[in-house]
Amino acid sequence: MLKITKNIFFGRNNPFGIIHEPQASNILKYISGNQDAINISPNILLPGFVGITVEILDHTSALKFGLPMVFDVSDGHAKDISASRKLGQLLLNEAEVTLSNESETFNSCGQMLRNVSYDSSEKARRDSQETHFKSDMTHGSTVQYATYNSAWWNDPAHLRGNNCYAYACNVRTDGNTQSSWPHPGFCQKSKIPGSNEELLEGVRNDRIIRLKEGMSPVNGSNENPAWIVGLAAGFPNDAEAWDYHWYRKVWHGNNSDSYYWGHKPGASLVANTNDAEKDAKKRGYDSWLGYFAIQNVKICASL
Repeated sequence: MLKITKNIFFGRNNPFGIIHEPQASNILKYISGNQDAINISPNILLPGFVGITVEILDHTSALKFGLPMVFDVSDGHAKDISASRKLGQLLLNEAEVTLSNESETFNSCGQMLRNVSYDSSEKARRDSQETHFKSDMTHGSTVQYATYNSAWWNDPAHLRGNNCYAYACNVRTDGNTQSSWPHPGFCQKSKIPGSNEELLEGVRNDRIIRLKEGMSPVNGSNENPAWIVGLAAGFPNDAEAWDYHWYRKVWHGNNSDSYYWGHKPGASLVANTNDAEKDAKKRGYDSWLGYFAIQNVKICASL
């Protein structure tokens, strides 16, 4: 069997479908003879492309056809881009990819998933193991900036299992597929938000604090950091479905005074930008929902 995932979202779980036998083997046979149409190395997102992830759900088939267990097509990084686009459309047609607000119930091995929680105070899950962070004042609150460390997130064992919310909370989950993506409010409802209203309700339930004038100050420290993050929502990649996206302000490092906004677009590589609001709008997230502080929060996902 093949699992086909259309990578249109940065926050919500992406739509996916399954291709069963014997069609799965027929497709793998075709791909094995046309490997210029696939990309086996995760890469940055390219404008105008919507990547499709292919997961071969049994090792025997992967070995038989000489293919990796996971690869991408139609993402702009294959040697033959035209063939890659055509292959992507074929896969989407065969898999009947669908979208759901519910989390996945079973993993690729057919095992039932369970909900797990992670705490932002867990130092071992952070992308920066510093004992002293850069601090700043905003809205009467003290917030911290960790050193930008994309390699921590882009490690192949964790790349596909963490989304923008995991990055914003600076909590790397244990999973390696989108079923392990955390979502605002998932601890309370085990449901993926599907609108601005549900998203902001989940943000409140996760005890994430909106930064605004007259607020009770947040007192972040080296021992108990408060990360400053930004949140946007909209309809990315000209999709008809809604999504959300988070950014976290990070320090350049090397004793500099440079800062930027790091973010993780879904299963893709971590990137950075100087202007989070402008970057979000460019990607279709044209509803800016504000800036927040993340300190001592618990987030949940499936595993």
